[in-house]
Amino acid sequence: MLIITWEVVRLKKKQEYKAKNKLSATQEVLYQREFKRADQAGGFTEKGRR
Repeated sequence: MLIITWEVVRLKKKQEYKAKNKLSATQEVLYQREFKRADQAGGFTEKGRR
C-alpha cells in the first residue's frame, strides 16, 4: 500500500514549478538585451540620455 502525504505532493509541485520557470541561457541574454534597450529608450541609463 502506497501512502502519499500532502508534503510529498507539495514538494513535487514545487519542483515542477521551478523547472517550468527557469530560463535557458539564450532566453536570459535576450531578456537582458531587451531590458537594456528599454532602459536606454526611457532615459534610465547614461548611454540613452541625450
